[in-house]
Amino acid sequence: MRRTTPSRSWEQLGQAAYVDRYVLADATHYRPDGPRPHVVVLEMMQRALVKEPQVAATRNLVRWMRPGGLLVPQSIAVDAAVDAVIDAGRHVARLIDLNVESAREPLEPVRVTLPGGVHVVELRTEIVVSDGIGLGRGDSGLTLPLVLPRPAGGPVEFSYRMGKRPGFEMSVWSSE
Repeated sequence: MRRTTPSRSWEQLGQAAYVDRYVLADATHYRPDGPRPHVVVLEMMQRALVKEPQVAATRNLVRWMRPGGLLVPQSIAVDAAVDAVIDAGRHVARLIDLNVESAREPLEPVRVTLPGGVHVVELRTEIVVSDGIGLGRGDSGLTLPLVLPRPAGGPVEFSYRMGKRPGFEMSVWSSE
């Protein structure tokens, strides 16, 4: 099987003249040594933003973008939903909406009181690639729901873990 490199892809699209340079580096720590980029393209994700460093790479690279620059994908949202087996699912909370603005803000935990009788929570991913072009629930392996068992106890807290094993953690939250 023939591998396609980024430079070959842009050449096939007839757009190579618009690319200043290609960089192969760890995107979670990369710091540009030249002009700030106008466009940052990142695709290193799994469903519900687990296993891959999409969040860390996005948070790092938007710091170096020119003002008004374009991030692709424009937005990655992960929502918690319940009752997925019974019906189309009920939205409970937006856990993250990763975009050029929110990537500059701290990641805050989200606390939710789940309805009684709920045993699992679905994490649902929606991706806006650019200008309304996107992937919704089930359109791709990236947008298949991730089902998590509900921990025993009261309200739950979702927090995003960065590092070698990125992803959401769900735990019982106590206000005490």
